[in-house]
Parts: sequence; structure tokens; C-alpha cells
Amino acid sequence: MRSISSKFVVLNGLMLVLVLSGFGFVQLQATDQTIRDMMDRELFGRAEGVARGRPQGPPPNGIGMPNEGRPPGRPRDEDPIRGPRLFDINGERKDPNRAEGLWSVAMFERSKQGARVAQDVQFEGESYRVVSVPMPGRDRIAGVVQIAQPWAPFRLAQQAQQRTLLAALPLAFAVAAGLALILARLVLGPVARLTQAAERIASDPQHQEEIPVDRQDEIGRLAAAFNAMTSRLQSSNVELARSLEQQRRFTSDAAHELRTPLTSITLAAENGLHPKATQDEMRTSLETVGRAGDSMTRLTQLLLTLARRDHGGDDLQIERTPLAPLVQLAVREYGAQVEVDIPGDASAELNPDATRQIIQNIVENGLAHSEAKAPIKIWFRDNELAIGDSGIGIPAEHLPHLFDRFYRVDGSRQRGRGGFGLGLAIVKALCDAQDASIRVESQVGVGTTFFLSFSKKSKTS
Repeated sequence: MRSISSKFVVLNGLMLVLVLSGFGFVQLQATDQTIRDMMDRELFGRAEGVARGRPQGPPPNGIGMPNEGRPPGRPRDEDPIRGPRLFDINGERKDPNRAEGLWSVAMFERSKQGARVAQDVQFEGESYRVVSVPMPGRDRIAGVVQIAQPWAPFRLAQQAQQRTLLAALPLAFAVAAGLALILARLVLGPVARLTQAAERIASDPQHQEEIPVDRQDEIGRLAAAFNAMTSRLQSSNVELARSLEQQRRFTSDAAHELRTPLTSITLAAENGLHPKATQDEMRTSLETVGRAGDSMTRLTQLLLTLARRDHGGDDLQIERTPLAPLVQLAVREYGAQVEVDIPGDASAELNPDATRQIIQNIVENGLAHSEAKAPIKIWFRDNELAIGDSGIGIPAEHLPHLFDRFYRVDGSRQRGRGGFGLGLAIVKALCDAQDASIRVESQVGVGTTFFLSFSKKSKTS
């Protein structure tokens, strides 16, 4: 019995059988004791009437008692089995016409001492209920009266009751098992469906299934909770698969980016260590190694920045910040290559450090893809901070992928110009971290402009 339903059916049937058996046993015992008390009251009443000399009517047959054992025509009070037996103090019969002896010597001896005694006695293979009472005299006990009643008619009633109980037990078990089966299907049927659905989802994590919720009881709440759990599980599976794919791509791209400077370092080291290398060649090799090392350092810093943002990083503190000083500080190192036109009273809710890095990354990206003397312009209009260049521009089909990691636009973003395809990905991550939005407008041959809008409206006073 591996299923709960079968266990429930069997246990419920057995429990009902045990309860009925216990109830039947108690009922049989109570019935036996009731019959015994009724017989004792009737027998003691008759015996005490005889002992006091009161005339006795015919003894009752009892419940369903036959008149067998008495010869035809013989008075009922002369029945040799149920008629009263009188004995003197020495145990001798007071009625010499009757030859019957004592029903029980032990009961006679106790009644001689004044006790009223009732006891079961076996006689010729039959069971009798016998009472013994003292017969009072003038100043002492004059004798003993004993009267018997056969148990056989009452035993027949008890046996009928036992047979009825035994016949009822299998029926009760069948009824209880049937009711338990119906109840198990009502209660455990939805649980079985939930189990099957869980097994299907466990065998196929991509499997989607929803259990109908058509009831408001505990089973209905369980089904609703199961649906909510599986929905979150499916969402987590999709997100996990996406994250794993992004991580795989990221690792592959990072390894690809590192291969170029590592190859340069290896070739430069071999050239510099050649036995016939001149001083100029060794110096050139060391400069190549230095440039490749700087490139790897920048790439590592970019990767670390993205990794911190991917794992949540530190919560950015947002504060009302004047824009003009912030932008001037961010582009100070670029000198005349950047033109700034921002009102002195312009401000926005932002994180200064993150915004400064955003501006620097966009400016460096613009400088890398603009003519040598073409300046980068930064201005503030309509609550947006704009950073534009007059470079070669970006084709429209590439704009949706511009913030993807390691993404380059063919013809405009080449490794020879020093980019890794991570700067704008960091810009997007830092904008998301401070609830800012960024959009791009570009025209090939004209230039590209990035527009920054922060979570709360910027303002000019």
C-alpha cells in the first residue's frame, strides 16, 4: 500500500471495525449483566417468598423460555429444575416427596451463615443461575432455600446478538471502505493531480502547467500556491537560462578581447629577447608590452565595473547636484576637445560619481569615432543632458544593440581605435542604477547624440 488513498481506505475500515467490535463487546457484557441482574432479582424474590412462607404463584418461564423439562400435567411449581428446594439447617430436604439435593453445597454453607448468594452452576452439561437464601426461624436460621433458572434461553438470545454483530462487521468494513474511497478521491484527487504536475515539471524544467483553481478550501489554496510557485519557478528558469547565456557570451568575448593584447605581449617579448635584437628593437618591444598591458588594465577595470553592477553593486546615493560643475569636472582632462553649454543654475537628482563616469565614457566614445579636430559638445535642454559629436555616425540597424556588451559597429568601431565594446554597456548599467534613462540619435556622416534624462525632473532656477 504505497498510496495514501489505499492506506486511508484500509485504516478507516479497520478503525470502524475496531470501534464496532469494542462497542459490541461492551454491549454483550452489558446485556449479560442486565440479564443476570434481572434473573437474580426474580429468583431472590421467589426464594425469599418461599423462605418466609408466602404462597408462590407459578414461576415465570422467563424471556422466551420454553416449558420443556416438565412432564405433561405436572404443576409448574412442581418443575424439578426450577422449583424451590428447601433444606433444614443440616442440609436435609424439608419436602420428602422431592428427591433433588442441594444445587450447591458451598452456597448452602454460606446461606447458613445468613448470606444471600447467587452463582452459576453446571448441571448435566447445562448452565443454571442459582440463588440461595437463609430461611429465618424464631431465634435462628431454620434452613436454606435454593432456586435455579436455566441460562439456555438467554444464551440463545446472546448468541443471536453475537451473530448479528459478526455479520455486521464485514458490512461495516465495506461501507467504511467505500465512504473512505469516495472521501479520498474528493480530498486526495487534487493532491494527486498536483503531484503528477510536479513530476512533469521536475522531468522537464521548461514545462509550463497550471492547475485549475475551482474551490476555495485548503485544496484550492494549495493549488493556487502551486501555480504561483511554478510561475515563479518558470520565470526563474528563464532568467537563469538568460543569465547563463549572457555569462557564457561574456566570458567568450572577454577571452577574445584579451587574446589580442596577450599575443602582442608574447610577440614583443620574443622580439626583445632575440639574441640579435638592437637597443631600439628592445625598446620598441617594451613599449609594445606597455601599451598591451595598459589595454589589458583598462579592459579589466571595465569588466570589474560591469561585474559589480551585475551583482547589484553598492546602492547609489542620489542627491540634487548642480550640472555645470559636474560636467566641467568630468571633461577637464579633454581640454578644448569638449565644448560645454550648461546654465549655471541647472541641477538634477543623480549620483555624481556614476554620472561623471557616464559622461566620460560617452565623450571617449565620441572622440574615438570623430575627426581629430571635431569637438564634442555637451548642452542642457528640455530637462535632458545631451552629449553630441560630429563623427561618422551609426547606421540605424545598429542602434538597438548599441549598449550590448562587446558590440561593435562594423566600419566605425574597430579594435585599432582602442575600443572594447564595453564603455556604452557600462553607461547603460550606471543609468539603470540611478533610475536614469538614455537614448541615442544618430545620422551617418553627420554625428551621434546621447540624451540623458534622470528619474526626477532636472530644473533650472
